[in-house]
Amino acid sequence: MLDLRDEFHYQPELVDRLNRLHAVISQHRYTYASLMALAGGLFLMQWALLADQAAGYPLLGIPVLVAAVWLSITPAENVAKWLSWSVRLSTGFLSFRDLNWIQAMTKRHPSLKSRAEAYLLSSTPVPVDALRHFWTQLVREEEKGQTGN
Repeated sequence: MLDLRDEFHYQPELVDRLNRLHAVISQHRYTYASLMALAGGLFLMQWALLADQAAGYPLLGIPVLVAAVWLSITPAENVAKWLSWSVRLSTGFLSFRDLNWIQAMTKRHPSLKSRAEAYLLSSTPVPVDALRHFWTQLVREEEKGQTGN
């Protein structure tokens, strides 16, 4: 699990949910991919098992197998990006504490500064959805840091 807390041990609620989702992706993605491949194989086996091919759904196995391969070979950053859309967003705006957290993450990873400046220097309230766009680059930088250690 990525430790994305700042010096005050703060982590926005959305990022906490995304972080838990990322932990599931990074720890169990090959298990999920194996189960999906098994399900896809079972769907494809309907061609050989059913006398009446119109009764089953063998073609459903192809996209399930493709999804299993995608899940197993795609970098975790991209998987996190696609699956982050399933995390529900509250309608609202980032608080000062959220913006301070973004600033703390840019101090930890200076390469994120150019991406975050639009939110940090905004004269209007920043929607919560901004964290979703910041999330994928933050995952990339954290994974680089973990592999570098």
